[in-house]
Amino acid sequence: IDSRSESGEAQFNEFKNQFPDRQAKVAQFLEGPTYTLNCCISHGGVYAAGLSYQITGITELTPYEGGTIGNDFSCREGFQGATSEKINHLVDLVGAKLIELSYKGFFGLDFIVSEGEPKLIEINARQPASVSFVNKIQLRESEPYPISELHLLAFADNPGELPNPVEYNEKWMKAINYSQITVRNVEESFSVNWTPKLGSYRLQSDNSAYDFEIDASKEDVIYIDEDQDKPLIPVDTSYAVDQIDAERILVLPRAELGSHLELGDEICKLQLPSSAVQLDHTNKIQIIPWIREALIALREHMR
Repeated sequence: IDSRSESGEAQFNEFKNQFPDRQAKVAQFLEGPTYTLNCCISHGGVYAAGLSYQITGITELTPYEGGTIGNDFSCREGFQGATSEKINHLVDLVGAKLIELSYKGFFGLDFIVSEGEPKLIEINARQPASVSFVNKIQLRESEPYPISELHLLAFADNPGELPNPVEYNEKWMKAINYSQITVRNVEESFSVNWTPKLGSYRLQSDNSAYDFEIDASKEDVIYIDEDQDKPLIPVDTSYAVDQIDAERILVLPRAELGSHLELGDEICKLQLPSSAVQLDHTNKIQIIPWIREALIALREHMR
């Protein structure tokens, strides 16, 4: 309930009457971009990797106002000189407390960066949702100790020599050009009548999508605009971002042919070795237009 809104008091009274014995939490209202970070307590200390901007609430791509649909690992909007160092400090503080509780392995932290200050808003004592993607990024960047390996080694009796957590965290706190983003069903339920071929694609604006021998489009080409001058052309059957180069896009269908999708169900995901967001003319974060168009087109093709 937002106490600043005109309906805030009415909403509060409604919930108070509906749940008279329930405790309520009062928190400061913060404005700013949201970030998430994968962390791990292992034998070497407290590790962190994959700080990413959380892409949330894009009405064309999700029916949920606060629903997270992706991560961008290059965006650092709202950061000031010492923001990263302050996040690392929070990682150490939370990690130290979890170690006192004999906790091992993965945990996740969520932040809002408000006026350059990272405000910790959530601690998830479990495997964070973006771990598998971060692990593949680290493999692509030749990291000898991906964070998933550090998690497994946390439960080993003889893990061997592990990396210095200060150096590791400083390295993986930096912005890196990767992103992933999902489109969900935003309307009534439907049955999937087509699915894209899983694999890597390249975006072209020439005649490479057309097969002149048969006078038709090449098989499995995905057009993301009505004029058909922005085709996504399949390249190979790669299934992970560590297998593709910087000029390609990984298309991962999240629904099977013939399956029935309800409101909010995932439809398709894109993973990219590049950023998915940019600043508009008002310095607000927005999804890069062709990526938004591609996700909407994939949803409409699959309906």
